[in-house]
Amino acid sequence: MVLSDKVYKITSRILFVFVLGYLLLRIFNVETLHDEVATYIFYFYHGDFIGDAIQWDANNHLLNSFIGHLMYQFVGDNIPVLRLPNILAYVAFFFGTVQLTKNYHSNWLKILSLIALNSIPFIIEYFGNMRGYGLSLGFFVWALVYIVKYGKSFAHKHLIITYLFLVLAVSANLTFVNTSLLILGMAFIVRLLQNGNRPIKTRFAELAIHGLFVFSLLPFIYFGLKLKEKGALYYGSLDGLWDVTGMTLSKYTLFISGSWLIPIYLIIFISFLYHALKILRTQLKVNWSKSPFLIYSTIFFGNIVGILILAIVLEVNYPEDRTAMYLVLVFLLLIF
Repeated sequence: MVLSDKVYKITSRILFVFVLGYLLLRIFNVETLHDEVATYIFYFYHGDFIGDAIQWDANNHLLNSFIGHLMYQFVGDNIPVLRLPNILAYVAFFFGTVQLTKNYHSNWLKILSLIALNSIPFIIEYFGNMRGYGLSLGFFVWALVYIVKYGKSFAHKHLIITYLFLVLAVSANLTFVNTSLLILGMAFIVRLLQNGNRPIKTRFAELAIHGLFVFSLLPFIYFGLKLKEKGALYYGSLDGLWDVTGMTLSKYTLFISGSWLIPIYLIIFISFLYHALKILRTQLKVNWSKSPFLIYSTIFFGNIVGILILAIVLEVNYPEDRTAMYLVLVFLLLIF
């Protein structure tokens, strides 16, 4: 049965209203969580997210702390209102997922992907908390939207918007530093391969955009290193990629986490890589960025490699559940 455009639009609107309504009910009815209490006391109330009196803790999601401290001056300890910025981030998240899925070849695929991306309680409920995760996910999906646009057009405005959303995502959640560096590498390398076909003025303009992006990331990279130095990057452990990252993501997304899942994931990952290589063989290598699948593959597998390097070389803990949930979103985009 073919799903009409009208049914798709109505269904997507119902999905948006349902999930948004669910989140609004949560912000008024769910008691303040432990991490929210810490966020409120240290960063919203005291404002110790920067400066000499800073409270060194991984719970300090800088953009969220800044917005919360600013709002506290006007609304005090009104927890539902303090949760609203993350609710607004869900609005951005939803319409970002619409953009990411709107070019699928069937309306069935569009609506199934929207439901999948917007109905995982483990992820969606962070939009109802006064933390940084909801904010970062809202910016992250729009960074994906614009890096896909840039990969097809190479328009400078798309690159600038991509980097803007990435800086905002990193400011709300430092776990997006790896993704930012991967996207920077993609954007730089694909154009480097085409240097012979572009005016020098264009090359310098792109280098300036890349340079400004790197400069914008440096304070957050420095902040992350300081957190590690202070022993504040305590979430997760060094027990292994599967035991810490794979198992917890499976547990909270699929509600199962047995080791028997490992060969299944390996088969899926190998199929991803096979499909990526197949696309590369059928397209000019310098045009790999025109394929959203290749962009998502680079982000997904690049992050896994980055996580391994950080853990093995710098002894940074493997990300656990919420600090790695962006991998679930990219995984689903690869599936669809």
